[in-house]
Amino acid sequence: MPPRGIRGTPVAKTKLHIRINGAWIWQHEFPAGWNVDMGYYGSKSTHLIGIIDINMPLPAAYTTTPGIGIPAGTFVTGANTPALKRYTPYKGYSAINSILPIFDSNYHSLQTQVSKGSAEIRN
Repeated sequence: MPPRGIRGTPVAKTKLHIRINGAWIWQHEFPAGWNVDMGYYGSKSTHLIGIIDINMPLPAAYTTTPGIGIPAGTFVTGANTPALKRYTPYKGYSAINSILPIFDSNYHSLQTQVSKGSAEIRN
């Protein structure tokens, strides 16, 4: 039987995945055969699909009760995971995974190259 308030698998309203790409390139030849190439490349995506466990304890909820929870700064391991169960919203259940389009990504890159070559093209 699912936890109270959940009837089947929660389904989020779908949103259109949006991706924006951009590039800017600059090249210049300086005197004495010096060449400079600079490029900026970037992308941003929104509404990426991912999985979220809606039965996770709230952040730091298990560190606020001295002697009962897990001390602050301690890594969560298999040995202390049972102590987290008392801080989950739906007691007695493990992970309740929901697929949601709430994730984003971004990428930014500045690439440069400086080279010295001869001004003449030789065959």
